[in-house]
Amino acid sequence: MTTHDNKSYRLTLISLWLTNIFSPFLAAGVNTILPVMGQDLNASTVDLSLILLLFILAQAIFSILGGRFGDFLGHKRVIMISAGIFFVSTLFISFATSLSLVLFLRFIQGLATAILASCCTVIGISMSPPEKRSQTIGILVSAIYLGLALGPLVFGYIATVFSWRYAFGFLLIPGIPLMILLQYSLKADGARAGLALGETFDTLGAILLTLGLGVFTFGIGTLHIYDGTIWAAFIGICILGIFSYHQWHIKFPTIDFRSLSASEGFAFGLLIMLLNFGSIMGLIYFFTIYLQDIRGLSPFYAGGLLALQSLTQIIASPIGGRLGDKYSPALIIGIGMLLSSVSIFALAFISADTSFYYISFWFLLLGFGIGVSNPPSMSYTIAHINKKQLSVAIGLTGSIRTIGALLSYALILIITANYLGNNNATDNMPAFFQSMQLSLILFTLSCLTGTLILFYKILVKKS
Repeated sequence: MTTHDNKSYRLTLISLWLTNIFSPFLAAGVNTILPVMGQDLNASTVDLSLILLLFILAQAIFSILGGRFGDFLGHKRVIMISAGIFFVSTLFISFATSLSLVLFLRFIQGLATAILASCCTVIGISMSPPEKRSQTIGILVSAIYLGLALGPLVFGYIATVFSWRYAFGFLLIPGIPLMILLQYSLKADGARAGLALGETFDTLGAILLTLGLGVFTFGIGTLHIYDGTIWAAFIGICILGIFSYHQWHIKFPTIDFRSLSASEGFAFGLLIMLLNFGSIMGLIYFFTIYLQDIRGLSPFYAGGLLALQSLTQIIASPIGGRLGDKYSPALIIGIGMLLSSVSIFALAFISADTSFYYISFWFLLLGFGIGVSNPPSMSYTIAHINKKQLSVAIGLTGSIRTIGALLSYALILIITANYLGNNNATDNMPAFFQSMQLSLILFTLSCLTGTLILFYKILVKKS
């Protein structure tokens, strides 16, 4: 790599790194200010969970489609369009006065951030020389953890001092210079050097994927509101089955299951990601409500405590990457998930007067477990993917993580609705703690299942 190429690589990587911060920054930040948003919008605890659910649903769908859009239209173009959509929707949400409009804009935000994350990762990995590929993944992942750490602090502080609406408007301040940097640093890539040249976009597949995930999530997420919506979930599964059949029988599928299924470790890596992220993503929802509504902390101080997990992940992620290169990736992933399982289980039994030192310790250990396991998990999953399938493979890893989070939030929605109905946590604290304890025990079992599968795979491989 020449000096000029090295400078270009660094500048592009900086712009991708900065872009990668926004999605986790927004997700973690909104989690922190949900209680004050709920008071302003007159939203119940269940309504607040829908604000999270729609954002996650959009990410699940468009993490996969975003990479394909980039293959056909060029990743720079797709990134610039998505960034524009993200900042416009963020501006509008700061002026929204109804819950319905907030829910719609949250879906749009999820769509835009999913496409941004997918295309940024594809460009980052594609431009990296082979000897720097793992390093690039680690750098991009560190941006995610930084966003998760800063989001609660920044959103919490602004919501405490000013208003939650100013927290969304704040994103426009770095947004405009970032778009200028992206325009300058990213090279127009056409259709990624011909990777999609001669192919046709799978419109029917995209529609089936969107419809299937949307109907399934609607069915699961509204069981407590409408009678018989379990059938919607079943219909969603059937549509996804039709989508899978369609993918196996067309020439240019959205997801090339034939190629991906032949890649060693890809399907197994996706399963572990699903179990892992399905276990950890729901904790923030419960603890945001717990710290603010039950313990009376301001959004800023609550965000600071929640940020402990992400700050530990920033430190642990490079450690996990190096250990994954030196030892068995499955072993490092398993150890990380075991630490996460223990931490989630310990947090399931807190009460209204549990020491903040106790909570902080387990958040720190949880962050270390997540940080150690994620880099080797990503590297292991896409290790044998060929360049032509890289966009879809990366999109699938992002989507499967989001689906794991989606399922955890859907589970929370069902459990909290069963215990609390349309009441807030402060109206019935015993019911809130019962719903929280049950959810966290189920999350522990999910994470522990992934851990046992990994250790079993290691033992079988050795024998």
